[in-house]
Amino acid sequence: MVSLDSTNYSIWKIRIEDYLWSKDLLDPILYKERPTGVDEKAWTTLNRKAIASIRQYVSLSVLQHVANETNAFEMWKKLKSMYERNNAMGKASLIRKLVKLQYKDGDSIVVHMNEFQSVVNQLAGMKMKLEDELQALLLLSSLPDSWDTLVVSLSNSAPDGKMTMEMVKASLLNEEARRKESGYPSQAEANMWKKLESMYERNNAMGKASLIRKLVKLQYKDGDSIVVHMNEFQGVVNQLAGMKMKLEDELQALLLLSSLPDSWDTLVVSLSNSAPDGKMTMEMVKASLLNEEARRKESGYPSQAEANVIPESSRGRSKSRNPHHRDKSKGRSKSRKRNFICHYCQKPGHIERFCRKKKRDMSRERKDKNENSEQKPEEKNTTALASSDDDLFVIGDHGLLNVACNDCTWVIDSGASYHITSHREYFSSYTSGDFGHVRMGNDGSPKIIGMGDVCLETSTGCRLVLRDVRHVPDIRLSLISAGLLDDEGYANNFCDGRWKLSKGTLIMARGKKQNSLYVMQARTIEDCEKKQANPSPCITVDPVPSLPPVVVPQDHGGDMHDHTVESHADDHHDDGGDGVPESQPH
Repeated sequence: MVSLDSTNYSIWKIRIEDYLWSKDLLDPILYKERPTGVDEKAWTTLNRKAIASIRQYVSLSVLQHVANETNAFEMWKKLKSMYERNNAMGKASLIRKLVKLQYKDGDSIVVHMNEFQSVVNQLAGMKMKLEDELQALLLLSSLPDSWDTLVVSLSNSAPDGKMTMEMVKASLLNEEARRKESGYPSQAEANMWKKLESMYERNNAMGKASLIRKLVKLQYKDGDSIVVHMNEFQGVVNQLAGMKMKLEDELQALLLLSSLPDSWDTLVVSLSNSAPDGKMTMEMVKASLLNEEARRKESGYPSQAEANVIPESSRGRSKSRNPHHRDKSKGRSKSRKRNFICHYCQKPGHIERFCRKKKRDMSRERKDKNENSEQKPEEKNTTALASSDDDLFVIGDHGLLNVACNDCTWVIDSGASYHITSHREYFSSYTSGDFGHVRMGNDGSPKIIGMGDVCLETSTGCRLVLRDVRHVPDIRLSLISAGLLDDEGYANNFCDGRWKLSKGTLIMARGKKQNSLYVMQARTIEDCEKKQANPSPCITVDPVPSLPPVVVPQDHGGDMHDHTVESHADDHHDDGGDGVPESQPH
């Protein structure tokens, strides 16, 4: 049983009348005075029961108006005068409500028809009864445009051109069931989608500017997954496409390359030079990035993240310590190290126990003793490699071995900031002075005591001039910076364990991968300026003697001597046929 409030009088009236009738309490609201033949005491009891039943089913707000009533007839009359709008204004209000009543897709059609019928019933209670056909037409007019097919079908199939409420209600219920079974998209779902779009889809200029800003500032960090980076990049591009702003494929490729750090410059330059018709594509760039990441993982290429971790872990101290205390202790440690003098190599900064030169010399002595006592004839042309945390030892026979620290082997380093060598005799021009220090991954910082140019004759017969080479006596490897070669217009190509340096169609130098390093054999030219006056050696294809491996025998005094053995290269041309251009030798 519903309780009476200011909105449901028409429904409540029907329900309460039925209830009073079932309890034989209807007479007190129909007759003001006691009917003839009814006992006064019985009438008083009947009247009181009717009042109690009516008050039981009214809301608290309505109860205040009838709380003091003692006559059921008067109370019923009062409620009727308060809530039954039998005047013209009440009828106009209900007709207006009936006409404006609209069904929305996704709502229950049963609820809609109940609401429609409630208004019709209220009008009937005001002595205004609508014809059945008019009710059917008004109910159909309350449907949205998505139901037009049903409306037309009913209009054409109505017998004698006259619709009935029974026919319309049955058709609406059947159509609702059909749509639910077929998964028909409702108008409510469409409205919800539009609302979500308006709330979260930033289709304005500010939204586009924000996404472009995010795309430009997106930067890849060494050590992260390149797949995750490309997914994040593509996600921003897709958002821009959803805002009707589609970036061209070439622009996407260039923006993706611009998000790479400096350590990837070699790949960027290589892609730029090899792009067909000078136009890059996203497919080409993505494939190259994935291949480069796989190559770096296989070769153990040190990532930027690993480089950042090494200094902290090697010291074994947490960043949470007092920074002032750490700086002071670090300074005291460095000052104490400077006061130490090695009694073996006579160099400052360490003691004999930790002298690397002593370790290398002792290793060579053990090697020579083992070779002299145990070497067999069939073991002559052999090579062995041993490594430790601090030193690298390479042992081999004459004519077969190239040691990374000799005078004709250079390591190609894509992470080096400039060319470096420890050999003073390599320089064709040289300037002494204090040029700072070199920062190394093991916290070392050897001093740069000079700088100049080094002129090399490569295995292809071309001359390669290295400008502003740093002279660092304490470094063990001669390094060529791939980044500086890129800046000078050379193209570096690292592929399948081989390195190739080219300029245009001219192959300037070749190298190959040994362990995890790319090395190049080259011969130093003492008088570089004189050689430069005659450029023909740079483009000759005559067989050039290959750079001899350096043999490092040890005499009885423990000194190292460099000896060279000449041999000839069979081929200096690229596999693709774009070899070194021919010219007549001078």
